[in-house]
Amino acid sequence: MNSSLLLGLHAHTWIHAGSGEKDGVVDLPIQREAHTGWPVIFGSSLKGAMRSQISRTKGAQAELSLVTLFGPDSLHAGATSDKIHAGALLVSDARLLWLPVRSLTSHTRYVTCPALLCRLLADLKRAGQPQSLAVPKVGELEALIAGDQTGRIYLEEYAFTASAESTLTPWGALLARFCDLNAEQILNQLTLIHDDQFAHLCQAAIPVHPHIAIDYETKSVRDGALWYEEALPPDTLFYSLLLLTDARDGSGLGAAALKNQATQTLLGNAPYLQVGGNESTGMGWLQLTQFEHREA
Repeated sequence: MNSSLLLGLHAHTWIHAGSGEKDGVVDLPIQREAHTGWPVIFGSSLKGAMRSQISRTKGAQAELSLVTLFGPDSLHAGATSDKIHAGALLVSDARLLWLPVRSLTSHTRYVTCPALLCRLLADLKRAGQPQSLAVPKVGELEALIAGDQTGRIYLEEYAFTASAESTLTPWGALLARFCDLNAEQILNQLTLIHDDQFAHLCQAAIPVHPHIAIDYETKSVRDGALWYEEALPPDTLFYSLLLLTDARDGSGLGAAALKNQATQTLLGNAPYLQVGGNESTGMGWLQLTQFEHREA
């Protein structure tokens, strides 16, 4: 029988999980869902980062976890080896919960939309952790907030009419279980906008950073060494569903035991994961938080 583990991934630094394909003037765009345009970290990138982190951990237990959870390195095991088997860990895409967007009228806003919240509820139900929360409806040029602010809210250069919405309060408590922020901190900045407006911000509000390479001899920019790179800002919040099956390596370990092993190995004393490019310049660090089930 499978066992599931739901993780929140809260960005503490800039994140560049690249798509590997140029998009217009952006040489190195981030990964996006093809059908929605929302930022995402694909399961293959996330699983690779997890494997890399565990592989750097010393000790026999870490080595056993590596092979059991991820399978052996087939390049070294040999294509015909009977030791090749699939790992017991299944990793979903890291799906977006909110996108930090700068505001001209207040501090950074944690912006989300009804479609994201509906998908979260569906994923929680699929993980066996259903929540009975209502998803608020929002007008096309409206921004729902938990506070009593009225008037206009500016997200980037786009103006929205602010409306207080009391049904956001339980959402603050739920989202707090995916990160290291408390419900009050989240509700101070949480902003719900229309799906169409959110889709536009997912294209227009993602920061693009220019990069250059210096010629060491002349100390000037190398010819043609200018490129533009997208990166998600700190405080972006994702979640990912991990599924554990019974071990396939002949060890006899069940899914429940492997869930405990994965939890200890990934969360342990340092629940951080480096994902994507530019690790040497401090990018890509996510804090992992295990979602604990309780009825909302």
